[in-house]
Amino acid sequence: MIYGVLPGPGIFPGVTRVFEDMRDLFGLKIIYPHEYNQLAEDDLAIFGAYHQAYAMPIRRLKCKKFLLWTSPLLQMEFSEEPVIFNQVLNMKDRGIIDQIWFGDVGMWKAYEDKGFFMPYPLNVKRLQPYYDPLPPEDREGIALFCPWTPRKNILTQLAAVKLVQKEHPEAVLYGNGMNTYAPLAERMGVSFVDCGWMKKDALYYQMIQKVRVGLQVFLSESFCFTAFDHMVLGTPVVASACVDWLPDSLKVKNLDDPVEISDRIIKVGSEYSHIDAYRQSVLDMAQVRNKRASEAFKCHLGERSGLQS
Repeated sequence: MIYGVLPGPGIFPGVTRVFEDMRDLFGLKIIYPHEYNQLAEDDLAIFGAYHQAYAMPIRRLKCKKFLLWTSPLLQMEFSEEPVIFNQVLNMKDRGIIDQIWFGDVGMWKAYEDKGFFMPYPLNVKRLQPYYDPLPPEDREGIALFCPWTPRKNILTQLAAVKLVQKEHPEAVLYGNGMNTYAPLAERMGVSFVDCGWMKKDALYYQMIQKVRVGLQVFLSESFCFTAFDHMVLGTPVVASACVDWLPDSLKVKNLDDPVEISDRIIKVGSEYSHIDAYRQSVLDMAQVRNKRASEAFKCHLGERSGLQS
């Protein structure tokens, strides 16, 4: 049996979604630290990222142990993650964990002797019940849904939204938990609504389908789930190259240029005739990626996996 281990509910939401999609697509079972007694020696435990809650169990458990590392190289520069990752490498060298599953191909290329790369699967079915997009004429505004932290290139995107609003005053910005950026946006003259922290539920998906454009022009991004949700639900996204599977016509090249970002927002928001083709390209990408993910997992687990096809 394959288990995905999480430190607790609500911790590591991106990793939680990876495991939920693997549960729904491949039959993974999600457990928390108080459920370690379920693990037998012939099981596999995949620890979701690294957390202090794993410190003792990851050393004592007799089963096979993988650790999922999600952060790209650039993202690690904005935190204390280099120190944490060095601890993970030490655990691999000492045999405490058997493999590191790298979710980012750049990280894997840098440390390919420590583990393997596998793309995150993408469960389209989880979004199908919410697919009810508004027609373009009934949409308004721009969504910037993300953790509002420096690596998300927030100030440049706010400046871009300000330029958009000069031409289109109705293009209100919707954010989710803007924190210290809210007063900066206000002083910049950006018209915005801070929706606060949003659970990924029906209301959240309705908001995505209400706006005209999503904004994801980040310096770094581990999962790209928000961009995926927008595209599958029929809302185009303007993003940086870290969302590598998006069509080039939706990407900006200069992340620090609010003029380029604003021009792309206006262009994408005015050309809704392409959205069906964009959406289909993302659905096709997800199908190919899920096949690659299944094949990679079976390769690295052998008959142990028991993954559903």
